[in-house]
Parts: sequence; C-alpha cells; structure tokens
Amino acid sequence: MITSTHSDVVIRAGRPDEAERIGAVLADAFRDDPVISWVIRDDDQRDQARAAFFTGYASEELELGRRVQVAERDGEVQAAALWTEPPGGLQSLTLAGVRELWDVRHLTGIRRFPRFIKLITATEGHYPKFPHYYLGTIGAADRARGSGIGGHLLRATLIECDATGMPAYLESSNPQNLSFYWRHGFRVLEELSLGRNAPTLTLMLREPFVRG
Repeated sequence: MITSTHSDVVIRAGRPDEAERIGAVLADAFRDDPVISWVIRDDDQRDQARAAFFTGYASEELELGRRVQVAERDGEVQAAALWTEPPGGLQSLTLAGVRELWDVRHLTGIRRFPRFIKLITATEGHYPKFPHYYLGTIGAADRARGSGIGGHLLRATLIECDATGMPAYLESSNPQNLSFYWRHGFRVLEELSLGRNAPTLTLMLREPFVRG
C-alpha cells in the first residue's frame, strides 16, 4: 500500500520479501557509522556481517508486523526506516531468543559481542516512559544520499505523529546526522557514552507539532 508520493519519490510499507533489499540499503547507509563500526566484526567478513545484521533486523520487524517503510525512486528502494509504534521502545532485539543472540554473536565476532550487549543494555533504560513512536533506524543508500529522499521518508511518519499527538524518539549513532534530525524538530535529551574509547549515542525527542 502506498503511503505517500513526493514528485518522483514513493513512500510505502515494506514487504516481507524485501528484507534482504532493505538490509542492503541500510548496510550501505551505515557503512561508516561510528556505533555500527564499533559493534560489527572487524575482518574480511565485515561488509557481509553488516548486511546480514540489518537484513535480520528488517526481517524480524516485518515478521512482527512493525512499521517498516521504504522510499522508492524509479521503482528502486533507495531508503528505509524501521519504527516501533506506541508504546514504543526497542523490543525485537532486546527480547530476542537464544538463536537470534547466537546469530548476532556471529556477526559481531566473539570479541565484539560484549559491545553489542553493552549497546542494548545501555539504551534500554533510557526509553521514554510515555507512549511514543520509536525510530529504530533510518538510512539511504549512498547514491541517494543528499537527494532529500531520507527527509521524505522521515516526514511520512512524523506527519502521523503530529496527527495523533505522539512524540517521536531516537538514538542517533552518528554526530553528522544531528542537523538532519534538528531540521525535523528533534531536540537532544542526552549524550550517552558507551564507554572509554567508544562512540557516543545522542538521545533525541520530537514533540508533536500542534497547529493552533
């Protein structure tokens, strides 16, 4: 089902058979992300592991019926966003079973697996206590970056946040993306350090815009 269109960009719900494509787009978007680079294994399997990580994430969200949106241009998926609707908060990864955690350990490597656990446990206690939309991740393929397609994709859900009076919450893993979120109404709540010589997460909240 089409959510909205913006000139040559179509925003719609992702399909279960698109998990691999969505994973590839997000893996490309997060190629140089400080937090993902800190967590994912650092060897010749790094690129495949990053793609498998995001494919697994997208697949589980689609399987659970969560809000997975894609932005298409010329019939090609070029950006994707994974949301958890109210009450919000990250649930799929923190509640994953032994099989999923084993898969993650393969993707991080044994040495970096504790970093993944630290990332999940560090963020878990910081989710807003009130109902909200949680933006788990959003990203555009490298060739589409700077084209505005990510903004179109983000606004598709923020419009709904405004219409329902719901705030939106996210953790930005890259300082270079803060201005993007600021332009869309997010403000910084807290800087969350993941430890010594580790990257920082920026926790951000956007209050709904209410027209007078």
